[in-house]
Amino acid sequence: MNKLLAANRVAASGIQVGTMLVIASLMSLEEFGRFAVYWSTILVLGAFASIGAPQFLLRELAAYQAAPGRGVSLSYATKLAVIIPGIVLASAYGIYSALRLFGIALPLLPGDVAAFSIVIASMVSVQVQHVAIIFRVFECKNSAMYISLAGNQFILLASLVLMTACAEPSADLLLNMFALSGAVVVILIWICHWAFFPVGTLFRETEESKLSLSFWVNGTLSILIKHTDTFIGGAFLVAEHLGVYQVVKRISNLAILPKTVSDWDLTTEIAQSAAVADAARLEAHARRYLHISVWPSLVFAGAVLSLSPVIMRFYEVGFSWYWVALFVLMLANPIIRVLYGGHMTFATQLQLEHFSAIARFGAFFVVVGAYLLLPVNKTPISIAAAFLLMTTLSSTVIWLAVRARAGVDTSIGLYFRPGPGQKPKVRRR
Repeated sequence: MNKLLAANRVAASGIQVGTMLVIASLMSLEEFGRFAVYWSTILVLGAFASIGAPQFLLRELAAYQAAPGRGVSLSYATKLAVIIPGIVLASAYGIYSALRLFGIALPLLPGDVAAFSIVIASMVSVQVQHVAIIFRVFECKNSAMYISLAGNQFILLASLVLMTACAEPSADLLLNMFALSGAVVVILIWICHWAFFPVGTLFRETEESKLSLSFWVNGTLSILIKHTDTFIGGAFLVAEHLGVYQVVKRISNLAILPKTVSDWDLTTEIAQSAAVADAARLEAHARRYLHISVWPSLVFAGAVLSLSPVIMRFYEVGFSWYWVALFVLMLANPIIRVLYGGHMTFATQLQLEHFSAIARFGAFFVVVGAYLLLPVNKTPISIAAAFLLMTTLSSTVIWLAVRARAGVDTSIGLYFRPGPGQKPKVRRR
């Protein structure tokens, strides 16, 4: 593994998590809970508007370098990256305006100014991901990592500094400043991007591959699944409990960090091996994926759990075993994903995104539907438990599909089996 890549991944994730924790420390827990709902709305709406193009373009642009029969044209990529997201977001704002005009009130519906800022911020988040893809395909992995994982957070930090210098921190003011700053930054990045990169070499002269609906569904579900607990919390939890839940969630996300290092280190290699159907290399990538992620994730989870009382005290939340139990459930979610290895990455590169979308939607529909319909107390613990179950179900089904298609076991079981040329370990008596 590239140690510099891993170090930069840790730094980027530290910025990603640390930014939200800094915001939480500067605001009241109630106000931070409101901002968390805004932020989740931005990311989900952005994922919906992107129509799954970031994952599709990454796969096709990477595959084009190894298999000239793959790839997309520049005009088609522009339509996917800019034109369609703009139309989708403009339509979303039109629907929102119609609801407000007819006096229809929905839970968590923001005010007029906040709604417009959310739409602009969503477009910013989409463009940040597309900029990162170009860097990634050009093998500028470290730069791409910072842009993709911490690009929004850099803009958010700059907005936070400006806000605290001018006024008392609040969710609405920070949202508005992020939308304005983000729009300016993205325009400047695109101008510099085209000036310094030979972008034309990445595209075919004619269209070849086409985006499937599965990418849209899968990309949206991927983000929606991560943030639906925030929306449920916003609807059912008291403001302070929502703020505490969000703090625990952000810190627990540290446990997934090594897995995302694996994604950044291996996704293009997996795409190229899948394009030429090289089963041996795919298994080697799966094994390497696990070696990078398993033990570091377990260490992260143990450290976070051990420090949970200190974390609660820092945010002026009294110690309670209830909050420790919440930490356990929240940490179990990323650990489950780590133990299944690169199942999601392999599914996308093996063109199983349609099956992955069905598996995610099925688990989401069954678990969230049952949780909302059954007479279950809507508490931080019950929300965390429901989403742990959903992650386990979807991960199991996707792992089985990858194993059936490619004959590759991406789970922790592969970690303990001998690789090619290795002899199984025999215990001496």
